[in-house]
This record gives sequence, C-alpha cells and structure tokens, in this order.
Amino acid sequence: DRAWFEAVGGAVVALDPDDDDDGTYAAWFASHAVVAVLQRPDLHVFGTAGAASEAADLVASLRDAVTHPAPFLAPEPSGADLPEGNPS
Repeated sequence: DRAWFEAVGGAVVALDPDDDDDGTYAAWFASHAVVAVLQRPDLHVFGTAGAASEAADLVASLRDAVTHPAPFLAPEPSGADLPEGNPS
C-alpha cells in the first residue's frame, strides 16, 4: 500500500519536535490521542491512527475509498422542490 500511496502523490512526513516551535502539532496530536494523520491535499483530515501499527490501515482505507467510491445518493426532490410546470 505504501508504493500505491507514493504512486498517487502521497508522502510520509515525520514531524521533528524541533520544528514545532510553538507546540501546535504536539498539542493537536495529544488532544486527539493519535500518532498519525492522513491529511488530504485540501487540508481536511481523512483519518487518524492511535498507534503507529494502524497507519497502514489508513492508507488501505484511502485506497479502498479511491478505488471503490461510495455512490452519492441525492435526496429525492419533493413536489415543493420542483419548479412549477415540471412533472414530478
């Protein structure tokens, strides 16, 4: 899975405590009780791992989500949602 992750542009980045000048990252990881995070390019969190041994599961989940996306089920419009004159 790591080869796939890197092939799709993923990168594994270790945070050096010396680079966390104000402790922001350390505080975030501690407050969420995690040791790894999988962050999307748009900066949203895809998932987290509470133990290093769970990090591979994050990548496997991402791979599954990308290769087998869940269908988007839009709600059925009610009659009130349809413009006048359109059949429902």
